[in-house]
Amino acid sequence: MITVDNLQDGEVLPHSLALLEGSIEIEDNSACENEIVVTNVTSEHNGNRTTTWPISEKRFKVLVHLELGHNALLLECGSSLSRRMSLCYEPPNTDRFVRLLYVVCEDDPDRGRFQGPPGSDPEEFTAQKATKRIELGARLVQTFTAECLAKRGLPRRTFRLQTDACQHFVLRSVSVTKARTMTERDLWCLVRDELVQDPLMNSDKDRCKFVAFLSFTRYRNPEAMQPVSHRAKLQLTEGYAALGGGRLAVLGTGCLHTWAEDVTHVVRRFTDNTRVDTVHLLDDSSYRGTYWACYSTTLGAMCHEMGHTFGLKHTDRGIMSRGFDQIHRAFVFEHNLPTADDGATCDDFRFTCNATSSETPSNLQMERLAPAKSFVVSFERNSLSKSEEILLPRVFKTVLTSPRSENASKNVIPSPVVWGEAFWDRVSSIELSR
Repeated sequence: MITVDNLQDGEVLPHSLALLEGSIEIEDNSACENEIVVTNVTSEHNGNRTTTWPISEKRFKVLVHLELGHNALLLECGSSLSRRMSLCYEPPNTDRFVRLLYVVCEDDPDRGRFQGPPGSDPEEFTAQKATKRIELGARLVQTFTAECLAKRGLPRRTFRLQTDACQHFVLRSVSVTKARTMTERDLWCLVRDELVQDPLMNSDKDRCKFVAFLSFTRYRNPEAMQPVSHRAKLQLTEGYAALGGGRLAVLGTGCLHTWAEDVTHVVRRFTDNTRVDTVHLLDDSSYRGTYWACYSTTLGAMCHEMGHTFGLKHTDRGIMSRGFDQIHRAFVFEHNLPTADDGATCDDFRFTCNATSSETPSNLQMERLAPAKSFVVSFERNSLSKSEEILLPRVFKTVLTSPRSENASKNVIPSPVVWGEAFWDRVSSIELSR
């Protein structure tokens, strides 16, 4: 028997990449291979219509591309086990969205190529290959968000991607040489300023968050040192950033070569135990030193920095702490990894309100944080426009309208506010909590 534990037959999902977690029950193990084959019968994507996934200790995790609307799935294990189920994909019902950007300098002789292992085929690191990795990464984070909420007993909610496509964005005000000398904060400001000046990109400013990847990130180690600390590794890296806040998250591409380009590559990439050659490549793996760990840390960093753009601040644990290093656990089993790792779990996506009855919510603060680089933006009650006030949670609308009313002393959200409803709120009181 094939059992799917996390999804019900006919369930409606707000994301196009379904994660199926389940188990195989069979008396004769020889009758079932160590793989499960999944076919989306209704899919027009022939390349990913049928995919094969490993079974580990009779458990499986499967990623399936869904078409808009109804999808008929067939799960098969060997010749004796099969299971049919249906899922429905309906995008989030909101006009607010996340737009993916691949940032290239106008004078870049590499034409947007990102850095990869020396001796590899340079065609593997083209701008086109980069956008495929980024697009899949965003869909994985989208799925991860919904599944984490569901595991906590909350509705599956997630952000909406404008499209699955990652757009090229050309920087015209600085040379690639200059860009590689800039700090991550300066790079964030540079991308922000050019976005503001671009009529097309700025047309949806009230509805859009940007996630921008810098094509020109380069790790340079001419003296062939063996850097030990993360700080030492970043000192050898040009064009590096991992910074989010406001409408924009900016990330480097030093480890993009470790990312999966296709959904069928996800398990292989998340279990790739190749050691990072720190003479030639950036090791951004939270001191684990492998390709799979670089993938997990940098994909998790994408989720973390997006969280800042959604108004979330740092927490003691979870994605808004260092839990993002473990995002791989959502897609592969821990015992499948070639080496064990430790760290905080990253499966807690519950949101609560920090405000207490003793706090006066007439001056709400929003922290946009990065390590050792934080700044605070305050919203005075009387300075909120009607359009901004619409974005506030209902409890804050009540309190802001009547700060001295009886409601002001009962400033409590009756049930958890989840990301799918709250990530556009313009207040700092939404955070991840255990």
